[in-house]
Amino acid sequence: MNLRKLATFALLLAAVSAFAAPAAHATYIVAGPDHTYLCNLFSETAFLGVTTSRFAVPGSGNINWGIEYYKNPGMSYEDNRRVAFAKPMEKQGWTQWEYTIVNVSQCKDTRVSPGQVFFYDCTDHLHRECFLIN
Repeated sequence: MNLRKLATFALLLAAVSAFAAPAAHATYIVAGPDHTYLCNLFSETAFLGVTTSRFAVPGSGNINWGIEYYKNPGMSYEDNRRVAFAKPMEKQGWTQWEYTIVNVSQCKDTRVSPGQVFFYDCTDHLHRECFLIN
């Protein structure tokens, strides 16, 4: 009888341990902090020009707040925009994010891979394709 109880306890312990084991943490790819990206800016129908962006967005969790330092050729200053990368979905070699520029726009299909950030499906009807330059 004791052997049966011991075997049952061992099976129960193994089952509980299997469910209690922590899941592997996903490694999300984020826009390189303090690196400059050269971006091609597009409307729905035309190429609009080249911009630059630099991100100060710490972290790689499910939501990451920070600043995008944005400049386009028509601006004599750099625009510091409060931004968030949220709702990451790990893909093969890249991470899909929802990207929000607070009070301006949201891009529901932002694709970040090493050295590249592509902003698609944006509420302002613009999209950017950015490539790391330093």
